Amino acid sequence: MANFLHQEADFEHNNQFYFQPATLVIKVGDEVVWVNDSDTNHWVVSNTAGIFNSYLIPTNHSFWVILDRVNTYAYHDNIFLSMKGTIYVTS
Repeated sequence: MANFLHQEADFEHNNQFYFQPATLVIKVGDEVVWVNDSDTNHWVVSNTAGIFNSYLIPTNHSFWVILDRVNTYAYHDNIFLSMKGTIYVTS
């Protein structure tokens, strides 16, 4: 059975947005959800083209992905480029 993992899309500290947590370790088939509870849009995208792309996530909306291969997935926010994260998918 897949797990549901809540990934906060944004936190703000000293006027800087960041993913919380910035690093996740999950199992194949787990669902990761980014929740935008800030007052600005965000755009979660994998560093490797075609893996996942949320496009704009407006305030109070979310984006989810199920990763089905063992791999390391780096990602970032396409609006706030300093926001970066990594998902490690294990078997």
